[in-house]
Amino acid sequence: MGYSLLIAGSATVLAILPALLAGQLFARHTFPGKALLETLLMMPLVVPPVVIGYGLLILFGRNTSLGTWLHGIGIPILFAPAGMILASAIVAFPLIFRSMRAALEQTDPHLEQAARTLGCNRLRAWTDVTLPLAWPGLVSGILLGFARALGEFGATRMVATNLPGERTLALEIFHQFEVPGSDLGAVAGLVLLSVFLSGILLFTGDHLTRAWKRRQS
Repeated sequence: MGYSLLIAGSATVLAILPALLAGQLFARHTFPGKALLETLLMMPLVVPPVVIGYGLLILFGRNTSLGTWLHGIGIPILFAPAGMILASAIVAFPLIFRSMRAALEQTDPHLEQAARTLGCNRLRAWTDVTLPLAWPGLVSGILLGFARALGEFGATRMVATNLPGERTLALEIFHQFEVPGSDLGAVAGLVLLSVFLSGILLFTGDHLTRAWKRRQS
C-alpha cells in the first residue's frame, strides 16, 4: 500500500506544475490552435491506458536513442519506478489540468491587474492574488489526479516490474487473481481499500469544489 501511495504521490507532484501552467495559459489567453492543443492535452483521459503504456515502451525502449541514453546515465524508465510514475502522471494530468483551468477561469483577472498597479510584478500578482483565490479548485484537481494515479492499471502494467514490493495496489490485485490458490479474502480486502481511498479522495475534492463555488457566487 505504501508503495502505491508513493507512486501515485510522485506522479501527482510531477503533473502539478505542467497542469498549473497549462491551466493558466488556457484560462487567460487565446491563441491559434488552442482547441487542438487542448484536445491533445485531454487525450490521456479517453485513450485506453494500455495505448499510453505502449507509447512509453516505444519511446523509452532500450533500442531507442532516448531510452539508451537515460539507461546509460542511470535513469531507467521501463520496468522501473520512474516508468510507473511517468505513466501515472500522464493519465492523471488531464483531470488536474481541467480542474485547475476551471478554478483559474473563475478568478477575476482585474484583481491581478489591481495588484500590479500597486507595485506587484506579474509573477507575484499571480502567486499572491490569483492562486490563493483559486486554491480550493486547485486542491480539488490535485486530489482527483491523485485518485486517478492511485487507481491506474493499464499504462503502469505495460511498464511495471512484477516484483513483490514493487506493485501498486491495482497491480497487486491483478497479480493475486493470476496466482492459483490466492487468498480471495485478502484480495477482497485490497479491493475494499481501493474503493475506500478513492471514495474519500473524490468526496473531499467535490466538497472543496462546492465550497469554492459557493464562495464565488
